[in-house]
Amino acid sequence: MFLIRYYEIMSFLPKIEKITRDATISHFFLMFGYKLFSLYFPLFLVARGLSLPEVGYTYLLIYLPIAISAPLVGFLNHKINPIILAGLGIFGYGIYCLAMILIQPGISFYLFQVFLGISAALFFVSMRGILMSAKLENADRAFAWFYSAPFYANAIAPVVGALFIWKFNFLGVFAFSLVIQVMNAIFCLTQLRKNSFKPMTNQHDRAVLSENNFVKNYQKAIKKLKEKSILIPILASFSVLLLGGFYRAFFVLFRWRKYSAVSGG
Repeated sequence: MFLIRYYEIMSFLPKIEKITRDATISHFFLMFGYKLFSLYFPLFLVARGLSLPEVGYTYLLIYLPIAISAPLVGFLNHKINPIILAGLGIFGYGIYCLAMILIQPGISFYLFQVFLGISAALFFVSMRGILMSAKLENADRAFAWFYSAPFYANAIAPVVGALFIWKFNFLGVFAFSLVIQVMNAIFCLTQLRKNSFKPMTNQHDRAVLSENNFVKNYQKAIKKLKEKSILIPILASFSVLLLGGFYRAFFVLFRWRKYSAVSGG
């Protein structure tokens, strides 16, 4: 009876390819492990003795390398198996958690913020390359599954993270995240290799992605940025992201200080 009910339920769910399922699972656990502490990360930084400007610098050092290194990772995807690059990106998240446990604020601390940004670029660009190169029945549906994973993680992880911080302090939540990322990296490297996936490494791709064309594409992009039709929307998007960054970095601190003032703590 249970199996009959199970298959009845599954028949109503949309079909999902194995590679899409595995990529989505890996994305979910990557973001789950990260969002365990990301909401409370400003509190961790202040507890480590960082000032408000230094909190802002820390976030800049995380997110700026993502934008800078993403094109380079896209280039590497055509020379190195993206599954390996994605796995390295997940391991990078785990190494970052270990560093947050062991390293005190200083040059090494800031370098690991850059390291996290590069790790994020390795994962997200490589995973997108994997899905784009896979033989998918419905690419739109596959990407919808993949990009919905962070929303589910965001609904659960902060609550779990708060419990770990309350019970074991930040060391406990970073240790838990470390375990999740290591297991996720192993899952990514083992399960995604079983899928029918062929990186774009044929002769045409090598020609398109040659070093010369890589530089020319950057030159064309810079020229396009000078056009008003391109520059204005980009500046508007940048402004929105900048304001979102302010909110992300300082809103938790604002609420915490307001609560402390009211409670007398």
